[in-house]
Amino acid sequence: LEKSFREMQRFTADASHALRTPISVIRTEAEVALNKPVSDDEKQNLLSNILEECERLTSITGQLLTLSREDAGVSQFRREPVDVGGLASDIAETMRPLADAKKLNLAIAANGVAVVAGDADRLKQVVYNLLDNAIKYTPQAGRVEVAVANAGGRIELAVRDTGIGIAADHLPHVFERFYRVDKARTRADGGTGLGLSIVESIVVAHGGHVEIDSQPSEGTTITVS
Repeated sequence: LEKSFREMQRFTADASHALRTPISVIRTEAEVALNKPVSDDEKQNLLSNILEECERLTSITGQLLTLSREDAGVSQFRREPVDVGGLASDIAETMRPLADAKKLNLAIAANGVAVVAGDADRLKQVVYNLLDNAIKYTPQAGRVEVAVANAGGRIELAVRDTGIGIAADHLPHVFERFYRVDKARTRADGGTGLGLSIVESIVVAHGGHVEIDSQPSEGTTITVS
């Protein structure tokens, strides 16, 4: 119980901090616009900044809502046949322009029949979050691979990259909410520290588990089973 209370207090504090930052930026930009004459270029820049922070707030609140629904067990959860290989391929193709912009080699390998009973929309979110991280943290000209296989009746989805990797002391914490390996990079990259928490919660709801293997400067592999 004490551990649960501590986690709840930390989560509340982290959520408040994550929301406070974009709100402060929006307020500051609005005050600047109202308190002095601004040129059209300055006005456009201020409005662009405000819109960017509004989008950040929308992302954070959407992720918080997803997690709270998972915790409460009230998420709409469909059970229907889902072709994980086809789903992963579709998401990868959707995100290929992001990989191309960084000159990354994005490869998809789907072997055999890989069908699970689950919620396609939520499983798409799993693949999207994993691929988004892989592309974001892999330097130019690197490689990102999505592999789906049927391992003795158990479906495995692996996302591998040749990115910056994660130090061993961080690995036990990467699925914790708001945990960020490099806090200095988070704001510039648009991360909230909630993506992997959402991945784990959705996978667990499907009766699966997630494993991570990573080496600094060599890359990361996250396997959903």
